[in-house]
Amino acid sequence: MSFKTVNNIFLLFLAWMLSFAFYQCYAQENVSSGILPAVNFYKKINNKWALNFKTEARYLLRNYNFSHSDVTNRFELFDLSILAVKKTGLKTKLNFGYLFRQRNNNYFHRFIQQYSITQFLNSTRLVHRISADQTISSNSFPIYRFRYRAATDFSLNGSSIDNNEFYYKTSIEGLLIYQKDNYFNEFRVTNMIGYKINSSHKLEIGLDCRYSNLFQLHFKQNYWFAINWYANI
Repeated sequence: MSFKTVNNIFLLFLAWMLSFAFYQCYAQENVSSGILPAVNFYKKINNKWALNFKTEARYLLRNYNFSHSDVTNRFELFDLSILAVKKTGLKTKLNFGYLFRQRNNNYFHRFIQQYSITQFLNSTRLVHRISADQTISSNSFPIYRFRYRAATDFSLNGSSIDNNEFYYKTSIEGLLIYQKDNYFNEFRVTNMIGYKINSSHKLEIGLDCRYSNLFQLHFKQNYWFAINWYANI
């Protein structure tokens, strides 16, 4: 498959997802939308180890709940996380770390384990990530999540992502969630347009779509306008 063909497929997919998201926001009953800014700092220690620091906030703008619309305009949560990144092979990595979350005056502690594999299809990179995490807090039962994510990105200007060039990034992710004898599911799709400023900085904006309990009649939908900044320090 040529680069031009892959490019056209993903651009069409992006347009479809944006149209679908706007339709869902106005046609469905259980929808939330807002802004999701994040900052990532990556620090290489040596050829085998690195550290990844991330801070993320979620700002809720509107909540539709069974034909009743609320304009909320409030911060829903704030995250701080750190991951240790271990390069285990030429195209594989093992990550483990900790996330602290503040949400509605409650505090959560999450422990994270991840394993990722990178493939290259011509000039297109495909990253598979399998992960698990465990979340505890003082006022709720522990939450266990199992996740699989596939992501790809490619340049919109040429065969590789170079400095001062735009690129496209998309991912799909499935989650299985367990809490006190109850199972839940979630499906996520992200579509981002990025700009590589230089070898140390990248900026991405796009849409993060999340669907919870898909097999229920009134499943929960979340649409976030995502803004991501990546920095190598």
